[in-house]
Amino acid sequence: MSASNYWTLFLLSASGRAIPKLMLSAKSFFQKQFAENQDARSIQSQLLVLSQSSDDSARLALLCLRCYVSYQIVSTCMRLVERFGDRYSFKLTDILPLVLHDEGQTELREKHYRLKLCDRSSPKKVAYRFGRLDLFNSVPL
Repeated sequence: MSASNYWTLFLLSASGRAIPKLMLSAKSFFQKQFAENQDARSIQSQLLVLSQSSDDSARLALLCLRCYVSYQIVSTCMRLVERFGDRYSFKLTDILPLVLHDEGQTELREKHYRLKLCDRSSPKKVAYRFGRLDLFNSVPL
């Protein structure tokens, strides 16, 4: 595993392709926090702990984790296409839009919506606070 997986965020292009984007703030943060030969499990555990802090390191730790997750999503989709794409007639650009939703923003915002069914036919969005952070749809850079 390459350390750059923690500072390269894969974004979805308009054509459905995965585009790697270097996140310089995540790279700088990661290189200050971790030794070169540290194992992935301890890196991820430390990033998770840092993400719970109340300072700027929380935002950067989450960005590093998002980069890692985006890499895992793209590589898993590539393996699925390689293994099953011909048999079931799908390609990478067919499945990436279903699972790669990060828009590349670095700030977090809290989601305040939950779906409430008022009657059988008309679902409505109702504002609720329920403590879930939306890590992927947030304030632009």
